[in-house]
Amino acid sequence: MDALDRGDFDAAIAEFTAAVTKDPRNPFSYIRRATAYEKKRATALAIADYRKVLTLVDEDTGTEFAAKIRKLEMSKVGVPGPRKPPARPARNLREAEPLDE
Repeated sequence: MDALDRGDFDAAIAEFTAAVTKDPRNPFSYIRRATAYEKKRATALAIADYRKVLTLVDEDTGTEFAAKIRKLEMSKVGVPGPRKPPARPARNLREAEPLDE
C-alpha cells in the first residue's frame, strides 16, 4: 500500500496483483488495485476490478462500488472537449498552410 500512497501506481498494481493471486477472495486487494488503475487512468481495468468486488461483498457494501462503476463508465464515454477554432483564411499564398499529403 506504500506504493499507492507514494503515487507509484505501477508498483501498487504489481503489489495488489500479487495479493489477488495469493488470496483471490479478498475484496480489499481488488479495491486497492482498482484505485491504482483509476489513478493511472486505466478505466476499463478499474471497472473490471470493481465488478469483481461486487461478487465478493454484501449488497450494502456493493452499492458504493456499483456507483464507482457507473461513474467510471460515464467518464469512459467522455464529454467532448473544446473544439479547435477554424483556421483563419489565408490572405495570400505565402500565408496559406501546406496541405497534408
